[in-house]
Amino acid sequence: MTGNKHVLIDFKEEAGPTVKFGGEGRGITKGYGTLTNGKTTFKKVSYVEGLTHNLLSISQLCDKDHKVSFSKKDCKVKNRHKKVILRGQRFRDVYTINIDTSTEYVCLMSRASSDINRLSHKPCEKGKQTRPCIKSKQVSTIFSPLQLLHMDLFGPVNTQSTGGSSSYIPDRFEEPNIPQDTPIHSAIPLNQVSPTISQEDISSTSGSAEVVQDLDNPLQLNDVPEASILSAAESIQPPALRWTKDHPIDQALGDPSTGVKTRQQSGNHCLYVNFLSEHEPIKVDETLADPSWVSAMQEELAEFERNLVWTLVHKPSRKTIIGLKWVFRNKLDEHGIVIRNKARLVAQGYRQEEGIDYDETFAPVARLEAIRLFLAYGAHMNFQVYQMDVKSAFLNGKLAEEVYVTQPPGFTDPKHPIHVYKKNKVLYSLMQAPRAWYETLSTFLIDEGFTRGKIDSTLFVKSYKDHVKQSEKEIFISQGKYVRDMLKKFDLTTCSEMKTPMAPPLKLDKDSNGKSIDVSTYRGMIGSLLYLTASRPDIRYATCLCTRYQADPKESHLKAVKRIFRYLKGTPNLILWYPRDSGFDLTAFSDSDFAGCKLDRKSTTGGCHLLGGKLVSWTSKKQNSVSTSTAEAEYVAPGSCCAQVLWMRNQLLDYGFQLSKIPVYCDNTSAIAITTIIDHVMNGDVELHFIPTEYQLPDLFTKPVDEKRFNQLISELGMLNPDA
Repeated sequence: MTGNKHVLIDFKEEAGPTVKFGGEGRGITKGYGTLTNGKTTFKKVSYVEGLTHNLLSISQLCDKDHKVSFSKKDCKVKNRHKKVILRGQRFRDVYTINIDTSTEYVCLMSRASSDINRLSHKPCEKGKQTRPCIKSKQVSTIFSPLQLLHMDLFGPVNTQSTGGSSSYIPDRFEEPNIPQDTPIHSAIPLNQVSPTISQEDISSTSGSAEVVQDLDNPLQLNDVPEASILSAAESIQPPALRWTKDHPIDQALGDPSTGVKTRQQSGNHCLYVNFLSEHEPIKVDETLADPSWVSAMQEELAEFERNLVWTLVHKPSRKTIIGLKWVFRNKLDEHGIVIRNKARLVAQGYRQEEGIDYDETFAPVARLEAIRLFLAYGAHMNFQVYQMDVKSAFLNGKLAEEVYVTQPPGFTDPKHPIHVYKKNKVLYSLMQAPRAWYETLSTFLIDEGFTRGKIDSTLFVKSYKDHVKQSEKEIFISQGKYVRDMLKKFDLTTCSEMKTPMAPPLKLDKDSNGKSIDVSTYRGMIGSLLYLTASRPDIRYATCLCTRYQADPKESHLKAVKRIFRYLKGTPNLILWYPRDSGFDLTAFSDSDFAGCKLDRKSTTGGCHLLGGKLVSWTSKKQNSVSTSTAEAEYVAPGSCCAQVLWMRNQLLDYGFQLSKIPVYCDNTSAIAITTIIDHVMNGDVELHFIPTEYQLPDLFTKPVDEKRFNQLISELGMLNPDA
């Protein structure tokens, strides 16, 4: 069975059965013909439109008195005269047979196993790919030196093999001395050989849609067929698609029977599973056997060359030579599919000594509140907001110090094995890397006419007088993919859903008599939730409450954490919404929960800040001191709230907004009376106002509330569920 009509001779159009592929796609049998390479002939070959590989049927071989034997490493096909006519090598649970030495078409045979029960290769290593196939070429392209071929007469030739020989006889065979990684071999294009018909027709079995074409009594070869048809393991490949991915099918993410949807193609396009490595190796030795990771490492080193990062020099004396290390990570898309293997070369910065190898390391980092404030400003001004990821950002930072590093593991210069690299620019994990990159970036932006923020040194502003066109009606922040990844990481994808992250009147305590649980798992779950709170204020209080018990977590604490995950299971796509048609007034709310912590009876401060009705800052934090009354606890809350208000007020000056008399709302009149921020009140910076408890938005950050109140609060704070 083949999917290339041009390789068939004596082709006759004839409607046949529908064939089901490894995915959900199907192909229709359009006709039959003869396929030959001059030595072996295939009769009654079905042409199935859309099929990408030649397939042989083991059962039909046996029906024609052929014997097929399987071993741990290979399989053999013998004719009725007990002579070996075909031999294939095993890669995982798939046996591959090369008909000749240079074709793009490969015959596959599968041995049934406990996890693979379809002869037509549903879990075939080439079931999907992450880039489209290219068309077969009439002129093959060589990717590696000529490998050893066994023929009746061969040579001498001008191009020597890997072993240095130029001619061979059949009774000599040497394995190539280059470690190879091609799991599926290549052979010559079958449409370039002359037709030879010498075998009787073989009728293909009908009925099953998964029947593959058989082979009946192929032409007998010489006494060493293994050498003549199976020698070139990795000879010729198409330039943009090499079958060099030897990864087990159980490493494939998602369902191998379904199509993969990427940014450039729809999910109904047939792709290859395991075209990219799903495994994140730790040691370099593992990666050198995998072309996916070798390509990723070469791409990283190409960035070094492009940016002129280093220069190969003699090893200096009395200088610290810093070692290098490869870090391997898989980049996933929003569906969790591996779309890129990333290799990062980092320095062993811990070997640097302050005052000797570097002086300053400080570099400013943007606060999350500053980012949300910028988004609110962009929504208010109808700006189009762009997010950019600088590739190999640190490689652009220039070094002021003299730094030497070793050659990258696995990529040592054979001519200068003891040389080292002198760094011209910074490298990841160097102590001075963040500062050098910041200085390079800030210098470039200032030269381009940007102005550095007076309060926030990570903010750069450039004003235009031109009219800015309106774009979309809203900006929103969402971490839906992260939520799904987090649920999968902790095996909670099948858990039941909850309406709220914490049910009132739950008050966690130390639970000294409770059963202890694994500390690492609990802390891992807490860490994941804390990262999520950057865009999910609805889980802020519940998460912060659970963080207080990381030292000795109990089952009761784990139950509370799992409830948060169950709530996220039902609301993975909840977004923080910034509409463009709102105002730009800054408003603050403060509240506290008196003696809410059962460990030390400390109160919890909660607050939120809205810019034109858009939530840009929120807090839920246990107070540092123990308050003796409700008024005292409420007094502490407005103080910290006003500090945040003043920072935001100064931040907005860089955007050209000068705000005054910013309202701060509190639901305790006693706290308002004793609050001593006289200077800012008299200067007109802030104003304290009373607000009834039922309108107090920070209730979401100080205590668990019922479902009705919870939904009301997240709606007023500008959180929307697009799935609702």
